[in-house]
Amino acid sequence: MKIKYYNKKDEINTYADWERVFKTAKPKDWKEGRSAQSLAHFMMQENGFENLKQYVGEAIQTPKDEIEIQKVTIEGRIAFDNYNHSREHDLAIEARTKSNKTIFIGVEAKVDEPFGSKTIEQYRKSAINKNTNSTVPCRIDGLKTYFPKDKEPEFEKMQYQLATATAGTLCAQTAEKTDYDFYIFMVLVFTDNCDAKKKEENINAFVLFLNAIAAQELCEDTYKCESNNKTLIIINKDIKTTTGGA
Repeated sequence: MKIKYYNKKDEINTYADWERVFKTAKPKDWKEGRSAQSLAHFMMQENGFENLKQYVGEAIQTPKDEIEIQKVTIEGRIAFDNYNHSREHDLAIEARTKSNKTIFIGVEAKVDEPFGSKTIEQYRKSAINKNTNSTVPCRIDGLKTYFPKDKEPEFEKMQYQLATATAGTLCAQTAEKTDYDFYIFMVLVFTDNCDAKKKEENINAFVLFLNAIAAQELCEDTYKCESNNKTLIIINKDIKTTTGGA
């Protein structure tokens, strides 16, 4: 398994490596008890990758020992249209099963940070108010195609970040430029330093997202939907861990 930060050459083998590279790239985001540091700690010091394989294995009905994580990109970017600003996954993970099925996992880490500051509706209005020639409405029209037509009211009210996360997961391709066999969007919520009110707001936003994309429950904390002729698996896990560091 290779772990690297997006566009950085250094390979990451330890928590200290992760901290050093991340703090160079995004120093303001590396804070004790916040999502970036909590994610690194969980993955590198609390067997996070094995836990992740367990979550994925349950979703695709494959023993975790038959899943190999091959490449992990921190802040991995996936373009989903021709406009600027690709989707940045906290982790973009490429994996493969023993039966040679390919898996892409887009991970979003949270403590109690919101799913972005604006809903779809708010983001469109804000962009137009700033610039009547904004390309944001066209981008939103593209994002809308990932959601059922009869769910437009829910789509308009959902958080913009969750729409780009959906598109940025389903547009991932293998090194051979082919589709993956499984597409998974995973939200990991680190609950130790979580503000109860903010967490409730995130839960409500996530439930609205599930409704907007017409997701059906597969098993506990795991859902499935059809989007743009692909199947998307959505996993939402609360993680209780010792936060913050070394």
